[in-house]
Amino acid sequence: MRMLFLLTALCADTRPKIRFELHGFTYLIEVIDLMLREAEARNSSGLSDQEVDLCSEILKILFNLTVTVDRNNLDEV
Repeated sequence: MRMLFLLTALCADTRPKIRFELHGFTYLIEVIDLMLREAEARNSSGLSDQEVDLCSEILKILFNLTVTVDRNNLDEV
């Protein structure tokens, strides 16, 4: 997941391909949903540390997939 995060963070050209052509957004949301359902099914007090780390990485990737930067319309502050 960290490699996918770096890829989506550093290579803006890959974001649309991963999001739309490879359905990355849908698959990543499904992974989070599955982890939450499994945690609920085992009646635990929540996600394990490892599951939290994985969710965090996935959320960072999802952010990268949804962010759009129009380099022609940037304002200097």
